[in-house]
Amino acid sequence: MTDQLSSTVSIVFLGTTLASIILYYFANGKALKSSLIIVVWSIIHSILAQQGFYKNTTSIPPRFLLVFLPSILFIIYGLQSTSLFDVSKKRNTTLAAFLHTIRLPMELCLFGLFSQELIPEVMTYEGWNFDIVMGISAPIIAYLTFRKKITNQWLLVWNCIGLILIFCIFFIGIFSAELPFQLFGFNQPNIAVTLFPFILLPATVVPIVIYMHASEIFRLLKNDKERP
Repeated sequence: MTDQLSSTVSIVFLGTTLASIILYYFANGKALKSSLIIVVWSIIHSILAQQGFYKNTTSIPPRFLLVFLPSILFIIYGLQSTSLFDVSKKRNTTLAAFLHTIRLPMELCLFGLFSQELIPEVMTYEGWNFDIVMGISAPIIAYLTFRKKITNQWLLVWNCIGLILIFCIFFIGIFSAELPFQLFGFNQPNIAVTLFPFILLPATVVPIVIYMHASEIFRLLKNDKERP
């Protein structure tokens, strides 16, 4: 039963990760260059995780810096003024909202990982992770956006809430891992992120979600300023 659950969670997780990349591609006007970078980046981390590279959590500097620092740089680069100008022109706002639907199956995967003792309860919707709210609300917001039944102000609020929630679970996940600065989950630490395919959560999925929220916030604020 455990092996069956593990296979199911892995398949759902991989499918959801792939869906996040595809939705990113189409939501950003078929952004081929950045999407290919994300794919190559994901493959590299998948290979490293399969080789057990991230299981060494005591190395100095921490090997997880290889996950975080390039992702942060990618987000910063994407939020430059020239990139944001392209976003404003090419962004499919309906798909940008719908992309966050992936957070629902991701939350179910996290609960499956908790049941297998690979992450602490604090990282699930039974703990301090309320990100499932975004996954449930995303298709509704996408529909309202498509029908033009939601104002920019409400979209801005929704994206701000989503950004706060993803940062919360991101930091909970980091501080639950077996790293020198661990703060949570000592009885059941977050070891899933050292394994394939779950390394793709901090390496691929979370950066995509953060970028989509942040770029939408900047786009909405920019549109409001340009109004007469």
